[in-house]
Amino acid sequence: MDPRRRLVTAIVLTAIAFAAVLGFIGFRLHHWSEIGWAGVNYFPQLPETKKGKPRVRATVGQSVPFMLESGRVVVAIPGAPAARAGINGSDAVMRINGIPIVDIKRLKQLDAAVHTGDVLTYHVRRGKVERDVPVVLASPIAAPRLILSMVISIVLAISFAVVGLIVFIRKPGDRRSIVFYVMSIAGALSFLAGVALSLDGSNLRGIGTTQSANFVVILVYFMIALVFGSLTLHLALIFPRDRPIVTARPYVIRWVYIFPLLVGIIVAALLAIPISAGTPAIKNIEYLLGKGFPYFAGALAIVGAVVALRIARKARTEGIRPAFLSRPVQSVISVYGLLATIALLVDILGARTASRLFFFIVGALPTLGVFAFPVFTFFALYRGYRDSGLEEKRQVKWPLWGTMIPIGTKIFLGLSSFIVGMLVSFRIVEATTWVGVAQMLELIPRILYLLI
Repeated sequence: MDPRRRLVTAIVLTAIAFAAVLGFIGFRLHHWSEIGWAGVNYFPQLPETKKGKPRVRATVGQSVPFMLESGRVVVAIPGAPAARAGINGSDAVMRINGIPIVDIKRLKQLDAAVHTGDVLTYHVRRGKVERDVPVVLASPIAAPRLILSMVISIVLAISFAVVGLIVFIRKPGDRRSIVFYVMSIAGALSFLAGVALSLDGSNLRGIGTTQSANFVVILVYFMIALVFGSLTLHLALIFPRDRPIVTARPYVIRWVYIFPLLVGIIVAALLAIPISAGTPAIKNIEYLLGKGFPYFAGALAIVGAVVALRIARKARTEGIRPAFLSRPVQSVISVYGLLATIALLVDILGARTASRLFFFIVGALPTLGVFAFPVFTFFALYRGYRDSGLEEKRQVKWPLWGTMIPIGTKIFLGLSSFIVGMLVSFRIVEATTWVGVAQMLELIPRILYLLI
């Protein structure tokens, strides 16, 4: 494709993507404006099993680790209707409009019936005192922090798209320009999708605690974020020139994309369960996890063995390590085929539960590697700057440091959020105390992304 046609195609695809995302965001914001929220969520009280035993030992008002106290308020957004009415992290929700929080079915019916302006009566317990708290549902669109977050996200999205297009227009045939342009568009879309995620990806409406999040929105946002992370690492490996590892092992770039693709498939599979809940598709998933698992594992084991044999044939001339590393897709299939074989053998030995736990837990471990991508990107950028000549350093000084600063900030704040999350889980600090600070800190790396 010649540069001019490539440029026109890029602009058209960009316009279509932005129109689709903005249309969806407008639809979701209108939806939330109509249904309203209380701005609070709480840990659910799970129903009893068929044998009459509770699924968790916690009862309303009982203090246990990891916020497993049934009904305990996890987050009450400052300034939201519930917080204004006096609900905070010291409360445990017992009933909503007279419906016990264990009655998920009736809570879903209540969730569908009430809208902005309606009043919910929360029966809460604080210590040994019980009381009724009326909460008027309001539109979350009017929340100052959400408005600020939306404005910042839109400004970032426009900035990324404009700068990406400018660079691409100047050098439509340069692969670094192409990678930067696609990275810019993926970043812009991720910022816009984050607006919808802030509402759809939460349980902050304050009624039901299960199935209230829009898992499709979460999945789409996660996939866009994965693409953005992969493209940023790709750019770090080829700008201002190819890193030595790319020159010596070109297949590294393929792993940069295949690994996040694998993580995306794993996350999609995990989210398939809540997405399919209440639909006919859930029966197929239950069959796959139950009686159908040996057939699934057997088929995957056969496919993995066939692919591994094909790679082994190439290894005769290329060597085992290069043969596998240069074929990331086939290597991944081979590894999961091996996991399926082990799980099938364990299942044959009679340990059905252990076989499934082994396959799905070990198979999901690659998701942890996603957290290393910002770290790899940071060090690749630093090495690129350090190894540049004087003239190159002068040319790429600000682009490289402008990218390293927000990525480094993101890593630092991510670790800080994890530590605070653990402190909240063990009740060393209250979640409600930190939610406002966390929301403001979340905006810092977004603003710094403008430096890119």
